[in-house]
Amino acid sequence: MVGNVSNFNNQAFQGVNFLQPGQNSAQNGIGTQTNSSNNNSGTRSSLSGSGTNSDIAQIAESKVGEQTSNIAGTNGGRLACAAVVSNVLSEAGVLSGNEKTLSCDQLERKLKDKGARESGKQEGAIAFVGGGGGSSAHVGVVGEDGKVIANSSSQRQVTTGWNPESDSRGNVRYLSLA
Repeated sequence: MVGNVSNFNNQAFQGVNFLQPGQNSAQNGIGTQTNSSNNNSGTRSSLSGSGTNSDIAQIAESKVGEQTSNIAGTNGGRLACAAVVSNVLSEAGVLSGNEKTLSCDQLERKLKDKGARESGKQEGAIAFVGGGGGSSAHVGVVGEDGKVIANSSSQRQVTTGWNPESDSRGNVRYLSLA
């Protein structure tokens, strides 16, 4: 079943449907998202870009502090990492609205299908932790300062400073389209 997001800080995810793990967009009629303002800092509006690493990093940084507890299908925000990164990539012009997903594995496959390659840790790269090939456990975005922005399952919000290299869930991969 597709989760319809009801609220995500200033309604940035209002009306956004995400693919559930094991589901594809052709089966479910997932719609698209319209960008809305993120007034987290009061100064930055929702960004839209051309999919550059810089755009991806800036958009991810604009999400820091946003609550994820109301994203449907994420166990109260505990499993929202792929939803957060999917939204960032959609705003950056990398993913279309019907390509958003709640699954780290689906997100990694979609990026590889779009030509993403392992890049090492660099601004705007997408960090995956886990075995890969069907067992990715967590995902985030490398920010402009090199810190990784991701959903915190304990805080149920987007945070900065996740360290994939010290994460015990498996090997680390950084993918970049640039």
